[in-house]
Amino acid sequence: MDRDGVHPMTSNGHIQVGAEGAELFVQKFLSLNKHDDPIFLIADRQAYEVSGAASFFSSLLADKRVVLFSDFSANPKIEEFRRILDAFRESRAGLILTVGGGSAIDFGKLVNYFTSRSINTDAYLQGKRGEDAVFFPHLAVPTTAGTGSEATHFAVLYNGFKKISVVDKRLIPSHVWLNSAFTASMPLYQTASTGFDALAQAIESYWAVGSTLESRQDSAKALQLCLRHLEGAVLKPTSEHRAGMLKAAHLAGRAINVSKTTAAHAMSYALTAHYGLPHGHAVAMTLPALFESNAVTTEAEVNDLRGVAHVHTVMHELCMLLGVGSPKKAAQRLQEIMTRTGLSNRWLSEHGFNSMEAREFIMQEVNEERLANNPLKLDRNLIEKIVSYIQ
Repeated sequence: MDRDGVHPMTSNGHIQVGAEGAELFVQKFLSLNKHDDPIFLIADRQAYEVSGAASFFSSLLADKRVVLFSDFSANPKIEEFRRILDAFRESRAGLILTVGGGSAIDFGKLVNYFTSRSINTDAYLQGKRGEDAVFFPHLAVPTTAGTGSEATHFAVLYNGFKKISVVDKRLIPSHVWLNSAFTASMPLYQTASTGFDALAQAIESYWAVGSTLESRQDSAKALQLCLRHLEGAVLKPTSEHRAGMLKAAHLAGRAINVSKTTAAHAMSYALTAHYGLPHGHAVAMTLPALFESNAVTTEAEVNDLRGVAHVHTVMHELCMLLGVGSPKKAAQRLQEIMTRTGLSNRWLSEHGFNSMEAREFIMQEVNEERLANNPLKLDRNLIEKIVSYIQ
């Protein structure tokens, strides 16, 4: 484990942190391609070029057959994935390499799942899961510090406005390279949005019904790193701040891999699907108010079988991690981080959308599974109060 708490192994395989030794790490991954089959590269085209990843991989892949797929949008759409899946199957590739944000990595995980199980998306939507099969080696290289997708066993697709989660323990990439230099080209707004996603995942995984002692340890480390580096990564970006946030995102991803997310994420999906609001910003909109609500959970309202005393202890520990003395001050601190990093609660109205209509979409489409993982049972009135801050 390094000094900031990143373990040397992922749940499924190997992890490389930093540039030192990275070439050998990648070469060992490429050597898994015993039959010299093509390498299927899924990359955000712009991020791949400007991050420096393309320059690094060019020499290592120069004598390899590489099939590149880069035609996709920020949030994984099922129509785009069908094209990627067809291209992968036609390529007869032996390795998967993903470079980019959560969408690129999720697409790689999904290609692995659907190809290995020999099913298509239509069959999956009908409830079929295919055969149990061996997954392909997959190297994930994040160029954003936020989603932690490289550390989780689930992947997301949007079918219209509906979010679909695909879950399998083997979805976690077999190999991960965390190189903070690749995040240096992120625009400041993207740094803030993805960074707040990591912060929210750290907090939500800490209070989640599905949390464990081990997952909360990862959550706490991720939260501390976010508090130390998020604002700096946006306002005064340095290599130290970028490295801190990439580690924070990975640890938060490992935490939600165990605990899963809760109500703030559940209420964010409609905003992303309907309005294109970046995911981390959408989560930030409700997190402060949700913090205050969870802190006053009663015996009659508690979702967590460990009881209301456990929830109150967890919320108190979160206040201490945030360096504040009360849930109200915790909510204020989260709001201050949003303000200082440029994440406005008025994004919808500033972009010409009807915020009242958006709040109603959330009420109609909120992810019930994620609500059940929240320590506090949320009824319509309480959800309405929490989303009232979205303007």
